[in-house]
Amino acid sequence: MQLEQIIDCPNCHKETEIDANFCGYCGTKLKLGDFNISTNSKNAPYAIYYPLVRQHWASYSIIFGIIGIGASLIIPLFGLILGIIGLFIALSSHRYNNLIRFKVAGIILSCLALILAVTLIIYNSSYNSLQVNQSKAASVVLNTPCFDIKFSTIYKISNSPKSCNVVAYYGQSYSKAVDLYRVDALKIINANSSNFINLVKVNLINPDLLKLSNNYNVIVNKKAQFLNNEAYNLSVYNPKTNVSITIEPILYNAKGISDNIFVIYHSTIGKASNLNALSKAWAWQ
Repeated sequence: MQLEQIIDCPNCHKETEIDANFCGYCGTKLKLGDFNISTNSKNAPYAIYYPLVRQHWASYSIIFGIIGIGASLIIPLFGLILGIIGLFIALSSHRYNNLIRFKVAGIILSCLALILAVTLIIYNSSYNSLQVNQSKAASVVLNTPCFDIKFSTIYKISNSPKSCNVVAYYGQSYSKAVDLYRVDALKIINANSSNFINLVKVNLINPDLLKLSNNYNVIVNKKAQFLNNEAYNLSVYNPKTNVSITIEPILYNAKGISDNIFVIYHSTIGKASNLNALSKAWAWQ
């Protein structure tokens, strides 16, 4: 007796006769060349054909997902495209028992690539917008008894009358600022060029460094110059929060002002904290 040979439709997976040109359930066109015969069925009164097409797509989606994650860190848009392709391939692959784990892994990795890419695209867009706003915004000059500073109007500025202490930040609040400057005017008795470095290291730099050492990596820790005045620069970076801080005490004897040490703090997103921009907008009295 000749066994009746049937196949599984690759679209709806219903059984149909092998010599049928179309599936009797969903109408999908059937091509024998797209099927691989398996005669190892334990129930085998008939032979079952499994489609070769898309059997290995699940494993390809894993590759696209992994590459997409790496690409997102360099070119987020490229990582986004690879993540979409990987997810499409994973969802389009057939759910064979021996391949289901590859399909799940492909979906997870592709989704991670998508999430990472979208997050970095949004972050880069927000940061670039901040930089553009800073460059285009009008400026305002802050006058103090010790110095003048030209700030962008996007900064919120706090300064008491006849005081050389200044706080300027960009963001919702001081604690949530994405870019912040602070100037503390101090009086250190007998501070001069010969003992300045030792004084600020003992009284300012070393205590601050001790507080920040657990979470921040030191980028710069050395003598510096601020508008031809003696200074000391400490710059640190926290890789977990992506925040950098610069602390720079400056020795300057302002006429008629008792303050002689000016400590400038700058905190911002990324490794961009420095006093380059501030020095260009700064003028001593």
